[in-house]
Amino acid sequence: MSMSLTKLRNEEVQEEDSTEELQEEQEEVSQSAKRQRTENGSRTVQDSTSTAAEQRFNLGPKKKARVYKFNKTTLVDIREFYVSNGRQLPGKKGIALTVDQWNALKEAMPLIDEAVAQLK
Repeated sequence: MSMSLTKLRNEEVQEEDSTEELQEEQEEVSQSAKRQRTENGSRTVQDSTSTAAEQRFNLGPKKKARVYKFNKTTLVDIREFYVSNGRQLPGKKGIALTVDQWNALKEAMPLIDEAVAQLK
């Protein structure tokens, strides 16, 4: 009798797992349906957990920039992406800048451009 109870419990666990996988797939489909292309090539992504739009910009085959809100803070995130199971995922290599840090970088850009030109 304990053998049939174990078998029944295993079947229940497998059913729960497949239900969770189905819910995850439905969430992915829902999020991808909300993606829209904008005129400048960026993507506006609105997911079910955020109210503000997320702007994404391609910087190359594996690098992307995005602007989004996290805990009421606007961030500019520049990150390397990798492919896993056919999906592009954000990697560890990258930086998320606050608006103040982003503005400081923009102000330093002429000096950075000059330094790059000197090293060419």
